[in-house]
Amino acid sequence: MKTKWIAKLDYWIFESYNIAPDNLALCRISYALFNLFFLFHFNFSWIATYPDTFYHAKPGLTFFFDGFPPAWILNIFNIILTVLNFFLLFGKWTKPVSILISLTLIVSFSFVFAFGNTYHIIMWIIFPAIMAFTNWGAKLSLDSFNTNKIITTWPITFMSILIGFAFFTSGLAKLLGGWLQIGGSASWQYFHIVRSKIGRDLYLSDFIASINNAFFWETLDWLVVGFEVGFIFAVFSARSFRFFICFAILFHFANLLILNISFGIHLVIFMIFINWNMPEITNSNSLKITKQKIHAFIKKHRVYTIFFWIIPYLILFFLYKNHSRVDGILPIEVPVYTIGVSAVIYYFYKKIKLLF
Repeated sequence: MKTKWIAKLDYWIFESYNIAPDNLALCRISYALFNLFFLFHFNFSWIATYPDTFYHAKPGLTFFFDGFPPAWILNIFNIILTVLNFFLLFGKWTKPVSILISLTLIVSFSFVFAFGNTYHIIMWIIFPAIMAFTNWGAKLSLDSFNTNKIITTWPITFMSILIGFAFFTSGLAKLLGGWLQIGGSASWQYFHIVRSKIGRDLYLSDFIASINNAFFWETLDWLVVGFEVGFIFAVFSARSFRFFICFAILFHFANLLILNISFGIHLVIFMIFINWNMPEITNSNSLKITKQKIHAFIKKHRVYTIFFWIIPYLILFFLYKNHSRVDGILPIEVPVYTIGVSAVIYYFYKKIKLLF
């Protein structure tokens, strides 16, 4: 009996979250590209423009400083991160570079957090350091010419635990904070606070504000808490967790349209759990994608290519063009969101298709 449970545990840790090397490489490239566009819009040197009266050191690196570092040091962080992400993009020295990106982000954002606020970006910061141990430079990289092509997936299992626990703590806080109290909807209150006091009233905000159905808002309370709390239990089944990830992407996409809250950073991380089912690329030709391969992919997945890629992109581009200012949303996030949402639709399309 003990051996049976050990075998199941071993399978869950090392095999349940299997992913093709090409798909893993696409996640690496997506993460590096997003970082490069992010660094183009976000420069850490702005921190030095504030006086040290705003400096509130938190446990960690900032305890060793009395104030914000000068702008030239912060600019060095930007340069280091830019160079490292270019190396990650092309897959050169992938493992050490991935770890160094996480370490540099930890140091840089320590001073951002010294203002007293924290942001939900810790997953994005530690993601490359964890993925470094998957050998995500085994394909579509310069490293693929002189390193082994074997990938390990236990870091993906570890990421699933961290994500599941993060959602669980968010749902538990809502549960203990009275989110499900009868007689009033917490979702309704939060929506109107964000809409009226913060001013996030773009996209579908006006339509949602017109809904005065108490059953709708009360149901939304229970769905949100149930979804977030249930995430931790889905971790132990790769299939269940992938469905939760798909719902998480749709959930955050709805938050973007209703609450105007960005989630592009997390979307890149969620992509690690979705199999893009790209055509196999041989090791000897890892950097060459021929016209035949592109044609074969489009022919095989024409429904996905036309309806789940072009149409969502046009819709999002229209929304973004008409509402060009949303707090915290970068231009790169429009195509990034499109990739993630279309991947989710395609994932469900494949699953439903298997039933018939």
